[in-house]
Order: sequence, then C-alpha cells, then structure tokens
Amino acid sequence: MKKLLIGLLAVAALFSCQRKDILDNHGTPREVHFTAAVGDYAFTKATESALEDGDKVRIVAGAPINASAIGTVAGTALNLDTPIYWNADQTESTTFAAIYQSGDVASAVSSLEYDLLYGGTHAYEAHNLFMAAAKTVAPGATVALNFKHPFSKMNINITNQLDNDAVTKVEIKDVVMDATLDIANEAIALGTAKKSFEAAKIADNKYAAVIMPQKAAPAIVVTVASGKAYNFVLSGEFTFEMGKAYTAAITLKPGATPPTPGEAVTFSFTVTAWADGGSLEYGEGEVYAPSWAVSGKLNGSEDWVDDAVVMTQTATGTEAYEGTWECDINYKAGDTFKLRWNRAWDKQAGMSGEADNIGLGESGLWGEGNKDIVFDNTVEDGSYHLRFVYNGYKLTVTKNAD
Repeated sequence: MKKLLIGLLAVAALFSCQRKDILDNHGTPREVHFTAAVGDYAFTKATESALEDGDKVRIVAGAPINASAIGTVAGTALNLDTPIYWNADQTESTTFAAIYQSGDVASAVSSLEYDLLYGGTHAYEAHNLFMAAAKTVAPGATVALNFKHPFSKMNINITNQLDNDAVTKVEIKDVVMDATLDIANEAIALGTAKKSFEAAKIADNKYAAVIMPQKAAPAIVVTVASGKAYNFVLSGEFTFEMGKAYTAAITLKPGATPPTPGEAVTFSFTVTAWADGGSLEYGEGEVYAPSWAVSGKLNGSEDWVDDAVVMTQTATGTEAYEGTWECDINYKAGDTFKLRWNRAWDKQAGMSGEADNIGLGESGLWGEGNKDIVFDNTVEDGSYHLRFVYNGYKLTVTKNAD
C-alpha cells in the first residue's frame, strides 16, 4: 500500500482520545466489536471489493463512550490495537466514525476541514483513496462500518484528432474544492469559493480529478502543444453526488480553430459508480467509464490500436452496454476496425462476413466471432460519424461536413 499524505486545513477532535476500560457490574469488560467493508465500490484495484488485510483505519466512538483506537483489517473484521468498551449499564446508542486514508492513520476526528487543493495543488492520488464510515448502534451490537468515498470523481477522456499537436494540460474551472466533512453524520458543508486547477494526467489523453459534491457548471479547458486552448462547458448546472464518477468524452477535431474568448463547446457527463470510473490504483491502468470503443487501424495507421476512439452513450438501455453509442473517426482507404465493450474482447461487434463491406447509411453487424469492419470502395477518405445501436447490432455511418 502506498504511503500517502493528506493535507488538512484544520482538524477538530470532537471525541476524547482517552481509552476507557470500564467494567460492567459483573466485572466483565464488554468490548465493542467491528467489521469493515467498502460500500458499492472497488478498492485498491478495480476488480476488488473489500479492504485489504493489514490496512489501518482510525475509529472514534462518540458519547457516552468517548474513545478512539486504530483498527487493522483482517478479512471482514477490524482488530483494534486498544479495545473500546461499552459503558457499564449503557442503554443509549453510540455513533462510531472512521476514516481510512491509505497507509497514514487518520487523526481521531468525526468532523474535519478538508481542502482538495491543499498547498495549491491537487493531490488526486490521495483524495481518490480517502474513505469514511459512520454507524450508530445499540450497546452490545457489532459495529459494521461501511466505507464510502465522500467526494465526486471527474474523468476527462479526450479524442485528439489533431495532427502532431498533443494535449499538454487540462484545467477544470469554477468548482468548490473545500468543505467541512461531518463524518459522523455522513454530510458535507461545502465552502463558497470556486477554484480552477489542473487535472491529474492518468494516461495520454486521459485526465482525472476529485471534487467536492456540489451543484455547479464547471468548464474544461484543454491546451495543446501549439498553445491553442479549447474550451468546453456544461449547458447548465449539474449535481455532483458523493461516491459517483462523472466522465466527459470530448473531441479535438482537425481543421477546427479554438473558440474565441467567451465562446465554448458544450459537453455532458456519463455517470457511474466510483469504481466504474476507473482503477483506484494511481498510475496503474487508465481512468475510464465502461463504454464501447473503436479499436483498429484508423487514419491510415499500420498498427492496430485498442480503444483508439471511445464512444459516447447517447441513449441508455437495460444493461450498461445497451442503448446507442456514437463517435467520430478519421478514415483512410484500407482502414479496418471493430467495436469492443469495456476494454475486453468478450463482447464485441463487427462484420458478419468478409463480403459485407459497409457503406454510408445503416448496416447490420454481428456480435460474436465477428470479422473486422471494412468500408466499401464508395467511402472516401475523411471524417465520419459512427452511430452504434446495440439492439440488433446496427451501425450507421455518415460523413461529417468538411
């Protein structure tokens, strides 16, 4: 587990850190027992759904116990270094709060000031792994702590169709990045100042950030090597919720000039659970929402590129992979490609036979044991829009205006 540092503006210890070894009337200590799980999220690696053995969390018990301890994960149990005990003859319930911050044991708090831009930078790695839990239980009950991410995650996936003009910086503007975290009540008191900052680069053309849950209309500014800046804005305010990942798929098109100051291109978010917003192990894998993508040899490339263009879902279905998916591609004669779901080849879409070359308009595809998609010789080089409807595996191809 990586050792991560989290900067706190101020830490308010609401509960006493003193251990209270209190016996009941029969002289037998009544120890509080704990379990730990991660609620509805993957953790550490995208395929896991539980805390790892040896992970440390800080637990605080509110009134009338008023105690704290460090717990070590052992399977689903939490073993405390110093036991916490119920008060003798206690009848009222107690609220327990816990914080996990990846390797560094948190301070004994149930409420704290938290700034996602502490020190002026965005420590995405640390914030991405921060989790908290709270539980109110009656005396004698096991305290089942269900850890959750209290923030919102924003992923930005860029399709860069510009020639030799790589993305160098992605900025997120006009979002609040500080708040008071009320761990015990699983609530956030949002700050008031809107900030702008650079998103973390996860992979080429893939950026991510953690923001406070809020209602906002953020802007995304993408700067490329030539110095041009492309502005993308939401059409209106959007509600970001705790524990959700929000993915924006934006495209930089060749031949297009950046909007003049004051102008911008609108975009939208695809919403998923936190874990479906990509791996939580920073620097390993890519941040993405599950999607259909175009894989193949495009724009005259001699090499096959997996997920060269990620598609955007424009209509939903019962399952995540259903509905309608769309994207633009640059095509040159001889290009071949397929569509595949969620960066794996167990669900894909391609041609039903070698002779079924696809022209403009709607064509049928076949989803199992398929062959590469090939345009027929009436399709000229250029930019094309793909519209894939999962039900029936229908692909519509239209030429974009020059």
